Amino acid sequence: MLITGTLSAKLRKQVLHSQQREAEVTALYALSRDIAAVPDLDSVLESIIRKVADTVEGEVVLLLPGMNGTLEVKGHSKSGGNMFPDEGELALATWVFEQGQKAGCGTQTLSDVTGLYLPLLTEQGVQGVLVVCLNNQDYFQPEQIRLLEAFAGLAALAVNRVKLAEKTRVAQTLVESERLRTALFNSLSRDLRTPLASIIGAVSSLLEEDVYSPAARRDLLQTIQQGALRMHRFVTNLLDMAGLESGMLKLKKEWCDVQDVIGVAVSRLSESLGSRPLKIDIWHELPLVQADFVLIEQVMKNLLDNALKYSEPNSEISVSAQAKGEWLEITVTDKGSRIPEKDLGKIFDKFYRIKSPIQVSGTGLGLAICKGIIEAHGGEIWARNTSEGGVAIIFTLPLTLPVHPV
Repeated sequence: MLITGTLSAKLRKQVLHSQQREAEVTALYALSRDIAAVPDLDSVLESIIRKVADTVEGEVVLLLPGMNGTLEVKGHSKSGGNMFPDEGELALATWVFEQGQKAGCGTQTLSDVTGLYLPLLTEQGVQGVLVVCLNNQDYFQPEQIRLLEAFAGLAALAVNRVKLAEKTRVAQTLVESERLRTALFNSLSRDLRTPLASIIGAVSSLLEEDVYSPAARRDLLQTIQQGALRMHRFVTNLLDMAGLESGMLKLKKEWCDVQDVIGVAVSRLSESLGSRPLKIDIWHELPLVQADFVLIEQVMKNLLDNALKYSEPNSEISVSAQAKGEWLEITVTDKGSRIPEKDLGKIFDKFYRIKSPIQVSGTGLGLAICKGIIEAHGGEIWARNTSEGGVAIIFTLPLTLPVHPV
């Protein structure tokens, strides 16, 4: 009986140990799963604190270095306040952070204090400190310390991952900002200086003695007008893009007739269009569309201006509008050079300019502004090469009235 009882006790102990190990592995797996895809630091810290507190039935504090490098409490499980009223406890956490060694209850360093202080160690250094205080017992069992060290290891990796991701994002933002700054500077120097030089030259000529015929004076005045219009389009594009990116550009929706929108845009560009062949094909009895008339007109002007720039002077430009299901679809097509397939999506990026055999002026913002305006209306915009040669740019706007084809 004694032997049987001893064997039973050992068996129960092994079963309990196995169950405990299984629970530890499950807890570690659950934490690693919870924090694996979390992108922001606050959510990572919240997951770590909650899981550790639930597993060991205690209070948990996470400290990370602040902007000045000193430790700050970033999260804790204790409701109603901070777990670090005592400067001595914060000093101990700082020692753990600086030395990269555990301390406190259950360790060989200051074992008489209440909590267990664990460094969050990675190859890149100590990321912070995890502090745990048990609720229902005075000291930590060795297996509890091992589990908490494993939790601290996972926490360190997660915190380091989020910090590295943030550094990468900031670096990418800086690179993008520098690229945009350079592109904007180049565009300013080219697209403002050229029309300004034309205006100054024409005005200087007009201020001279009356040596020009009426026809010559009219040509000089037209040069001034065209230069001023180019500068106006340039500044308008810059302001529109700034408004779109800041969220300050608000839609003033009204019921619009797309035929009116296209007609106004064509009229505004009459000087630029000149005698260029222009074919307009608008579906009969198109329904009205709820949109910002001025902004959709701006889209049309930008698309027509783009077609003018990237096609030969005597080639035809066509505009069509039709209803497709619950969408209004408008297409502007030119007979210019085809766009490489890999660049069809890029042409809507800010300051992106495709290589063209034709000398083209402009900021590279026109199509990016079109994309922002159309997407703000809930529509889409894209480009495709046509089978006849040339490029078609298509955009859609949602219809809210039933469509009855004629």
